[in-house]
Amino acid sequence: MKRLLENIVRWGTTAAFMAAVVLIASTPTQAQSADTQNAVTEAAPALQVYFRSQYAFIEKSYMDNASRIEAFVKEYRQAQENAGGEPVKIKLQGFTSPDGSYDANMALAGKRAMAVKTLLMQELGIADSLITIESSGFAWETLRNDILTSGFQPESHRDQIVSIIDNEVEMERTAGGKAIEPRKHELIVLNGGSDWARMKETLFPNMRKGSVSFDTESGNTAQDGSDADAGANAGASTTDAENAGAGAAATAAEGITANHSADAASQQASTQAGGAATLNNADSTVIVRRLAIKTNMLYDVLSGLNISLEFPISRHFSIEAMYMQPWWGNTDSKMNVKPWTIKGYYGELSFKYWFNKEQTNELKGHHLFLFGAVGNADVRFKGNDYQFDLFSIVGIGYGYNWAVARDWRIGLDLGIGWFRGTYKHGTRMWGIPEGETAERWFILNDGQGRKVLDWIGPVKASVSVTYLIPFRKKVK
Repeated sequence: MKRLLENIVRWGTTAAFMAAVVLIASTPTQAQSADTQNAVTEAAPALQVYFRSQYAFIEKSYMDNASRIEAFVKEYRQAQENAGGEPVKIKLQGFTSPDGSYDANMALAGKRAMAVKTLLMQELGIADSLITIESSGFAWETLRNDILTSGFQPESHRDQIVSIIDNEVEMERTAGGKAIEPRKHELIVLNGGSDWARMKETLFPNMRKGSVSFDTESGNTAQDGSDADAGANAGASTTDAENAGAGAAATAAEGITANHSADAASQQASTQAGGAATLNNADSTVIVRRLAIKTNMLYDVLSGLNISLEFPISRHFSIEAMYMQPWWGNTDSKMNVKPWTIKGYYGELSFKYWFNKEQTNELKGHHLFLFGAVGNADVRFKGNDYQFDLFSIVGIGYGYNWAVARDWRIGLDLGIGWFRGTYKHGTRMWGIPEGETAERWFILNDGQGRKVLDWIGPVKASVSVTYLIPFRKKVK
């Protein structure tokens, strides 16, 4: 009996110890508790609007935003009827993916929420007071759910990612106020960075959104609308600004550069613990047009320094104007003719149609163009001199622009058309005596005067480097 009692006491002590261990292990740390309190909880959405890289304004053609917005407008009208015609309040949240710096991302998330608010006021015709921006931040819940439902492989990696999202601290600040993101750091270094790269390509686009839900606490309620966004998380395809190495782009968020972050703070009406922003009355700065400055490297190499300006005029159309001034001289210091010289001028105007579904101000992807040009030239090659008084070109072409950075493009254009010009062919003599004219010292090689050249075929080739300058406006 004594041994039995001793065993019962021993077992009871062991059980109590194990229970204490389990309780301690399951109790969040102080940092975890703070993170849980600071995390942005995503409400059940009646509408989700997705944003393209670098932008805080809404493209209805992107990710089928138009059809989802249309469905939400109908749902809102039905909610009004269910509420007896009374206005129905709604809540907004703005979200980003974890690319870039913490503070700039918080500002960007708030801008996206403001863009959705502006849209809803226009589409629904409702007052500002009926729309509340509840919070802004990283869409960690979206990433967690997508990891579990998207078949992310291998399964062991999936479990590791979910564990980091659930248990790691989102953000801490140093004594100097610098944001440190343990959760993001752990995800970046996990499995050599391969999981981060895959998430960035396939899952992060779903995090870049504005989320709309009905304000059920206002007393004007309707169905939660979760079915209205069927397929909303189905694979947006774009990438945000790259993390160019550890610590790079320290003030960039999803392509918003450092010079934009200065005004970002003013767009936050208040910042909640952990950086979630409330921006009910803030302004949102959006890119509405881009002016492109470019040069054709083929012309630069051959002889003609050139510059082009291109400006979007609508969603799918842009206009480009180019000027070239060939600069190679005629003679050396002893008045001897160089083996190859060219002088003159050349001006060209192009009208382009872009096939991409993005805003034309991105100037990337496939395009067709019509173009016309005028110019004159004096071309000399090994003693042969071709003087074109005036020539003109009209044609059509195809091109493609590659985005090599947020504001830089490399483009290839090829065109065919009709070239027509008057010229004379001869040999120019040098060392003209004083009082004589240059015309007398131009010897016609074929004994004829001016002739007409008509040519139908390739008339344009361009390998261009383009820099995009954004124009911005504030949206209330």
